Amino acid sequence: MPHVTVKLWPGKSEQQKKRLSDEIVKDVMSILDYPEESVSIAIEEVGPKEWTKSVYEPEIQAKWDKLYHQPGYKPSGDESRQIGMSSMTQKTWSKDELRKIAHTDDLHISPFREDGKTYGTPTWIWSVVVDDGLYVRAYNGKHSRWYQAAMRQKAGRITAGGITKEVSFEPVEGAINDRIDDAYRAKYKSSPYLGPMISAKTRAATVKIVPREPNASAF
Repeated sequence: MPHVTVKLWPGKSEQQKKRLSDEIVKDVMSILDYPEESVSIAIEEVGPKEWTKSVYEPEIQAKWDKLYHQPGYKPSGDESRQIGMSSMTQKTWSKDELRKIAHTDDLHISPFREDGKTYGTPTWIWSVVVDDGLYVRAYNGKHSRWYQAAMRQKAGRITAGGITKEVSFEPVEGAINDRIDDAYRAKYKSSPYLGPMISAKTRAATVKIVPREPNASAF
């Protein structure tokens, strides 16, 4: 009764994970001669900050001699500076990019469609910058189509201030939302739509947009 667990960094779409699962099932059936009903697959997302302690040390380093395929990297303790992992390192916005986006009001967001490859129809939304992060909110809350696609696929593309970027989408919770409220008040203080954008409904649909390498691989 083979059970396969795949652990990876967040950022892959549900479509990509489903395709991976299907291919693993096919290989297990073909190579190990098990029927489909005997095979189970689990995919677990582990963030970069937790990867070393939760995965690398207990499951890779401690079992190195038992690995059938050994990785070509060694964590340095800070996943943003891992050796041999430049293709997987999450990018950050440059100061110039954040400045341009902060001073524009033309951000269009395009989460991937269900196939994990095709960009959705661009949706114009408000955006704000807080420290070194870029944040957006869904006017219709969690029922917004683009928000649902962003949370489901977790990746896509944005354009703003003359910049086009491949990005990842992360849900936002906690005290940072108060500072995001303040950023909305400062940038859109003259708009009649400000009130709804700092309401409980839209706060619950706050998204952090993080740049990523096109076709970047991740755990």
